[in-house]
Amino acid sequence: AGMVVELSVEGEERGYAPRVEQTAYRVVQEALTNVHKHAPGARARVRLAYRTSEVAVQVENGPSERGAADAGLPSGGNGLLGMKERVAVLGGGFVSGATEAGGFRVSAVIPDRAAADRTAGDRTAGDRAAADAVVRTADGSAGGSVDLPVRERDAERAKSA
Repeated sequence: AGMVVELSVEGEERGYAPRVEQTAYRVVQEALTNVHKHAPGARARVRLAYRTSEVAVQVENGPSERGAADAGLPSGGNGLLGMKERVAVLGGGFVSGATEAGGFRVSAVIPDRAAADRTAGDRTAGDRAAADAVVRTADGSAGGSVDLPVRERDAERAKSA
């Protein structure tokens, strides 16, 4: 389409649930289409941030080189509202609006519920493993109990043997 688009990627690339990836793709696609339609000749920047349980996308363009001209392309009429609805269905956040520099910005944060569940599950399993590795031993002088990791417990046992 003859547009200059700069891509910035943050975080380690990871896979998300198919609906999350498709929604992120569609937001970027529609936002770039809007740049082409409503700000012909404007430079655009796409930012993609991979996060543990969500993906964030932002598309920002500068002012049109040709003023507020319209590229004359057909409109389906669902652009910004369609993007917002797609993101909302997945429990995400969507913001769009004019920038101080005279351009436009579209931002979306799309949670990956499956990744959040996996992360919570991993954390729970890790917590259980850590809890299993902690032994409660009586500490008569303190009158309570002290959590000792397994290695320290074994060292304590060796000292008292």
